[in-house]
Amino acid sequence: MLAFISSSIEQINCLTIKKFKMGSVWIYLFLMAVLIASFVGGDKIHALGIFKGWFLFPVIFYVLLINNFNRKNVSRIFYILYASLITVSFWAILQQTGIIGQLFYQAGDISFNQYLSEGRAFGPFESPNYLAMYLVPMFFLSLPVLEIVRAKGAKLILVISFVFPLLALVLSQSRAGMITFVLSALIYFNYRFINSQKASNRKPFFSWLFVAFLAAVNAGYIYGATVLFKATTGGDQLRVEIYQRSLLLLKDNYFFGIGLGNFQTKIADVVFKGMTLDPNAMTYALHPHNLFFAIWLNLGLVGLVLFITLIVIFFKNVFSSDSILRATLIASMMAILIHGLFDTTYFKNDLSAIFWLIFAISLLIKEGAGKSEEN
Repeated sequence: MLAFISSSIEQINCLTIKKFKMGSVWIYLFLMAVLIASFVGGDKIHALGIFKGWFLFPVIFYVLLINNFNRKNVSRIFYILYASLITVSFWAILQQTGIIGQLFYQAGDISFNQYLSEGRAFGPFESPNYLAMYLVPMFFLSLPVLEIVRAKGAKLILVISFVFPLLALVLSQSRAGMITFVLSALIYFNYRFINSQKASNRKPFFSWLFVAFLAAVNAGYIYGATVLFKATTGGDQLRVEIYQRSLLLLKDNYFFGIGLGNFQTKIADVVFKGMTLDPNAMTYALHPHNLFFAIWLNLGLVGLVLFITLIVIFFKNVFSSDSILRATLIASMMAILIHGLFDTTYFKNDLSAIFWLIFAISLLIKEGAGKSEEN
């Protein structure tokens, strides 16, 4: 906020307010949908806190990025992202070896002790899954440092250092994270090398094709998990039960949703097959464990449509660019969306900031980004 206020004052003092970029109007329609959802049932103060932390401030972060960086100097960002990735990776590795313990807010929490007893690293986050949700998109967002650094010795060290995030991911034991990494890596190599010499295709249907494919995969995954999956115990079955009850919640709240921050309360009251959710499972029912369920339930149908529209705009931006960063951005966004099939990869302060960071860079690398604020 201090950076935003400072930047705004500078714009006014330099009489450059007309050059101030706000980005797509769809972003602010999305924010409006989130604000309205803050007043749909439940604790309004809690809901407004979610609006502030997971939506408003990340969008302000987006606005700061598109006004203080451009296509030429955007490379400065990747040094910081790389440093963050390596720091968190070492944190997770050292934690697993016992050199680093739990943070003050983690100490005494039985769930963290359970993760450690299972040999799962979680770093500074609330769970190993959150660690994986951070590592995978940040891994691809950090790869541009290999292009920026020219010295052979330094580049070799950088290449070797990318082993540590992979090791941290393995130590998290997040199956969804590992699947996401493999699929995102295939996407990255496709756009980085196979398509590197091809001209940019500006036809917007490619953007819709990506989103339609993700929607089909998501629908297939939910159907398979809730109808075909036969596990009766363990975390997988718990996830299936959360999906099944989320579908029932959607059935009764498909248009307006249930509002921000109400999922844990609402799902506790859902009766499925004559039973409510096990009280011991409520700790893991903070979110629907699916990004698209989470958007729909929290923001309603309008919020879901606007979120999908933002994803389409993102792909239009990157497909309209000939930048070498195109592969990085597509892979990192797909990491969020693919992992979003299995978990809620947006509803957390730092995860939402990563989403808007990727969105901002997609605008910065677009040809004529400074003249195309409407996109």
